[in-house]
Amino acid sequence: MHTVLLSTVKVQLFKDLPLADNSFAVPGKIQGLIGGALYPYLLLPGTRKTSSNGPIALNTTLGYIITGKANHCSETSSQKTFCGFIKNQTSLETLVQKFWENEDIKSTSPIFSKEESEVEAHFNKTHYFDTQENRYVVRIPFKENPDQLGVSYQTAYNRFLSLERKLFEHISLTFSISSYGIMS
Repeated sequence: MHTVLLSTVKVQLFKDLPLADNSFAVPGKIQGLIGGALYPYLLLPGTRKTSSNGPIALNTTLGYIITGKANHCSETSSQKTFCGFIKNQTSLETLVQKFWENEDIKSTSPIFSKEESEVEAHFNKTHYFDTQENRYVVRIPFKENPDQLGVSYQTAYNRFLSLERKLFEHISLTFSISSYGIMS
């Protein structure tokens, strides 16, 4: 498709022909494309040449079509136009299959360490949804056997009592924490 108005001299050479597009010299929207497979079947006998390197009118079942080189209104214009086509022999089915292969997210299982696998297994065995409280409950896993904690119970209990005393000193903080069910 050209983007500038064609020379009126060239247009006048074809004014007596029944053209497929009467406004071929005026830049405009493309109304349709005909593939190379159908193009030869549209051709009819009859050709009109203007000069050795000018536009040619070809007779078709749609009317005469104008093709070839045409000078623009401005003979000094340096604008070049290229028209070409590429035929792809690949079937639509193959193209769609390749598209989905490119878009497919590879679902590989993550590789966990032994410890991570144990944590995931613990989570799957122990978590549940508490419908009364409307929340999930997950038991915290021990990294090692809880019997191997030693004599830390008394230390942990003393720290708990110390924390409880501090919270009671700040009564507003105690109420906000107890609203979450942490302290009763």
